[in-house]
Amino acid sequence: MHRKTHWRLTIIATGLLCFVKHSEATTITSTSYSAWTAGLTGAPTELDFSPIVIGKSYSTAAGITLKAIGNSSVGFTFTGPDNGSYKLTGYSYGSHNFQSLESGNDSTASMNIATPTSGENALFLAVATTSNTPVLLTLSDGESFTITTQAGSPSNFGLSISHPVTWLTLTTSSGSSVIITDFYYGVSSETQDSPASEGATMAMCGGGLLILFGSVRRKTSGRNT
Repeated sequence: MHRKTHWRLTIIATGLLCFVKHSEATTITSTSYSAWTAGLTGAPTELDFSPIVIGKSYSTAAGITLKAIGNSSVGFTFTGPDNGSYKLTGYSYGSHNFQSLESGNDSTASMNIATPTSGENALFLAVATTSNTPVLLTLSDGESFTITTQAGSPSNFGLSISHPVTWLTLTTSSGSSVIITDFYYGVSSETQDSPASEGATMAMCGGGLLILFGSVRRKTSGRNT
């Protein structure tokens, strides 16, 4: 009975150690610009959409890189992966003809946004779709969120995260295209996860697995003798 209890506790402890990093992440969402900026340290920066040419195709692996207003050294790369190819086009949105980007509209189409190399921990975007379908936003850390869209105006969605993300993907229903009309980034005021936490977690997880392996060996050895 004692051996069985020890075995079970070892498995549970190992599982907890392996998943500790996931449980410590914090993500705050908002649907207004003012609420999003309230969770920032310092002022946000907007990307410059003016280089987008309406009707022009950016359907390549390089896509289009939009630079930060006032800081051309910072750029976010927008691409439109679509079933092994690419579909991304300059688009005129709304009555004000906002320069925007439009993805493909089949079941495999998406819009991918790559952040600068070091990643970003606070993002705000304005999105729409051609058929007012919901947008699924997926982050590089595996989190996902659904953004409801409506006719006539883009939907705002902000994120303030306790760690940087390096890319985000936007998808919607087949037959509808994702449109992005604006994008900001900033510095989250959330306490950031320790950069060493992933390595420490792996070390603890490895230690737990060694304990588990040792228990298996002792149990097997006892039976053989």
